[in-house]
Amino acid sequence: MSFGAEPAGRVDQRPRPRGVSVFDLDGTVLSVDSFRAYLGSALLRAPARWPRAILLAFGVALFALGLRDNSWLKLLFLKSVLAGEPRERLAQRTAAFVADMLRRRVREGARRAIAEAKARGDLLALATASPDFYALPLGRALGFDHVLATATRFDEGGRLAPELPGGNLKGEAKRDAVLGLLAEIGARGERRFYSDHHSDLPLLRAVERPIAVNPTGALLKAAAAGAIPIEMW
Repeated sequence: MSFGAEPAGRVDQRPRPRGVSVFDLDGTVLSVDSFRAYLGSALLRAPARWPRAILLAFGVALFALGLRDNSWLKLLFLKSVLAGEPRERLAQRTAAFVADMLRRRVREGARRAIAEAKARGDLLALATASPDFYALPLGRALGFDHVLATATRFDEGGRLAPELPGGNLKGEAKRDAVLGLLAEIGARGERRFYSDHHSDLPLLRAVERPIAVNPTGALLKAAAAGAIPIEMW
């Protein structure tokens, strides 16, 4: 017997998605930078780590001067604020964080766009550079079918490791991950991508329906030059 196959002569009546709607998270679905919000919440509950803020300020200065990139800065924050946290404690903090984001930080325009995508029968995907330990539960709570996020890992003792094993899911890395997912699931029909940030231009340019949402100055300029629709949520 062949498992998973339709019997001969039976017509598959299951509804098929007409397309795929992909959403960025920070600044698009949420009105805040979720990683900064998560770090701030964690620091408030860990006074012993406050002295490390001096190192973080130095790191931010290097990034602002263009001497370090976003991936380096994200890893620095992860190491300084969250690395070593037990899985159970992080899960508890994440549950409270997700509830707060859902209650106060989801843009109404994002809620409408997600609802409209569901009504069209689209598959929903969230693609974000935010760490997976909170992006995955947040994406599920928002109703996304698939969530792509920056991967983290826990060590053998169940503590968050100070590393990003797959790198930072940003720019071309995000584009490649999303296109890989769409190929894997055999997505058909129109592909939409909503984003506020110019770092997402590689993916915006790779889909049939790019939408710039509350765009940064650089994305606003690129959208005007490339005829990318703009929405303000």
